[in-house]
Amino acid sequence: MRWKTWFLRLMRITGVSVVSAALAFIAAVQGDQWLLRYRAERLMADMQRIRLYQSTWADAQDLMHRWGARGHYDGTCSAEDCRYSIELSDAIYQNGTWIRWFATHGGFGVFGLLGGRPVRLVATFTVHNGTICRALVRK
Repeated sequence: MRWKTWFLRLMRITGVSVVSAALAFIAAVQGDQWLLRYRAERLMADMQRIRLYQSTWADAQDLMHRWGARGHYDGTCSAEDCRYSIELSDAIYQNGTWIRWFATHGGFGVFGLLGGRPVRLVATFTVHNGTICRALVRK
């Protein structure tokens, strides 16, 4: 009788642990997708405010400041010439995340079943002679 009680307790603990881990993973995947969707909406709103050949270097600097860590440019960036890119991506594309590790080690199907979708959004604008002359958004 004693071993049955011990075995049932072990099975209960194992079951609760598995269910808890699954719920935590679902919450992490859905949270990441929600955050990415929110940021993408904000980025799209910012890009739609750009008026080609009317928006100025000050408008471009405002966008650069707002998107700081997610934006970058190659070389120098000045009012005379600058190409600035803002990249948003989910955890699959970000190095060093446990979701990326899980997905690349056979868990990509599970990631998709839990609602995860690999998404990358890149918005680029070009400043030339003090005005924004080109804006592009691609997935």
